[in-house]
Amino acid sequence: MGDTLDACGRFTDGDALGALAPRLAQLIKRGVGVNTRAGTARFVAALAARLGSDARPHAGVLIKARRICRHS
Repeated sequence: MGDTLDACGRFTDGDALGALAPRLAQLIKRGVGVNTRAGTARFVAALAARLGSDARPHAGVLIKARRICRHS
């Protein structure tokens, strides 16, 4: 599954991240199991590293989701 996400991440740009960020936030908040949450976090980190400043407009949504997840 990680290889598939890595392949999808290579085709994601800043515009696509706008549509993807809310869905990733839902996975972070409501994902069942450590593997789902860890895989999502790894994917988000890889996207942020690859996209750099293009990911900045969507960072707030993802960070907020992480904080909510951490306190639940």
